Amino acid sequence: MPEEIHGAVKAEAEKLEKAGKKVLVLDYQGDPREAAKHFFADLRKADKQGIDTVLVHPVPELGIGIAVMDRMRKASGGNITRIGSNININ
Repeated sequence: MPEEIHGAVKAEAEKLEKAGKKVLVLDYQGDPREAAKHFFADLRKADKQGIDTVLVHPVPELGIGIAVMDRMRKASGGNITRIGSNININ
């Protein structure tokens, strides 16, 4: 993932935290298998921790990545804001 995208996500997280939001950043290092394995468990943990906003680095939409990104979009309930090429699930 390009450094400028990491920087944009970090800046967005800091902005939200300054606004009083509890933020979780999920970065599976572009590995769709890792995302498939951990995404819903990470969302459950975020829910238990009272996280307001989850910022998710996308995975490539190839092979299993297509299904993973589809699940991420569905999990957002349509509440998606793009940060560079990343997805913000509120």
